[in-house]
Amino acid sequence: MALVAAVLLATVGCQREPAGPEFDGFWLTAPQTDQQRVELLRRARNIDPCALIPRAALGETGPVDTVFSAGPQTCEAKVGVSDTSLGRLVRWWLSGPKSTPVTDKGVTKQIDGVTVLLSNNLDADPEWQPNPRVATTCTVSARFPSTIGLALSVDMPAGTDPCVAGESLIRTALSEWKNEPQQGVSPDTSKTVLTGADPCAVVPRLGVSESVGDVHLEQCSFRFQGDDIRLDYEYESEDLVTSDDSYTIGDRPIYRKAVQGFLFYDAPVGPAVKGSGGQYRSPLVPVIALSGTNQAALDEVMRQTQALLG
Repeated sequence: MALVAAVLLATVGCQREPAGPEFDGFWLTAPQTDQQRVELLRRARNIDPCALIPRAALGETGPVDTVFSAGPQTCEAKVGVSDTSLGRLVRWWLSGPKSTPVTDKGVTKQIDGVTVLLSNNLDADPEWQPNPRVATTCTVSARFPSTIGLALSVDMPAGTDPCVAGESLIRTALSEWKNEPQQGVSPDTSKTVLTGADPCAVVPRLGVSESVGDVHLEQCSFRFQGDDIRLDYEYESEDLVTSDDSYTIGDRPIYRKAVQGFLFYDAPVGPAVKGSGGQYRSPLVPVIALSGTNQAALDEVMRQTQALLG
C-alpha cells in the first residue's frame, strides 16, 4: 500500500500545468523577402496595443484611472492619483522593423524566445538622484527575432522600483501577443482611419517605386519629385496641430510651418480620441504628418493620402 501511495505521489508530482500558447514561429523568424516584410508589418499593425495589457493587469499596480489610444500602435494608462509625479503612468507601443535596441544599458532577459531589456533611471544616468516630487522611470524593450519590437515605459513615485511593475507588465503583454488580439478588441481602443493603415500605401498612387525595407509601422520615407518625403500616421494634441498657419487642399484644412528650409504639414483626419483629454494639453486627434522641402510635392502627397484614407 505504501508503495502504491509512493508511486501515485511521484506521478502527481511529475505532472505539470498545461502550457499556455506558444509564439507563432512567424514572430520568431526574421523576414527574408519583401513579401514577408509586408506581411510582418500587416500583422503587427492589426494587433491592438491596448488589448496587450488589460485593465486587470494594470490594476495590480494601483487603481486604473484612464486607458486610451495614444497612437495607432500606442496605448497609455494613468494609474493611481491624478498627479503623475505621485501616481503611475504606463505607456506601451509597437515599433519596427528594427534589429537593435535603442540602448544596451540595463538588465537583459529572455522571455519565451524574446529578448527583453529593462532599464531604469540609474542605468541611464549613474549620477541620477531620486527626487520625492519626480517620478522614477523604467523603460522595457522587447525585441522579436522578426525585428518587430514592443516597448513599455512605467513612471512610478520616487522610492519605488518601476522595473518590478515593468517586467510584470511586459510578461503580460507578451503572453497576450500570442493570441494576436485584433484592433478594437480592447474597449479602451479608439479606432480611427489610421488604425491598421499602411503609411506607404500611397506610394504606388504617386508613381514611386519604394523598397519595402524603408517601410515602418507608422512611417514611410521616399523620394518624390526630387524631394525626400517623410510621411507619418500619428495622434497629436489638437491645439498644437491647429496653432500653425492653415490653408486648404481640396476642402480640408492643412496646418503648415516652415523651419530652417523644411516644411511640416499636419492634417487632422478624424475626431478626438476618447479618454485622451485629461493627459495632454488638449485631446489627441489622428493626423497625417508630412515633411520635406518641396511645397508642390508635399501638396500632391497630402492630396493623394487624404484621398486614400477617404
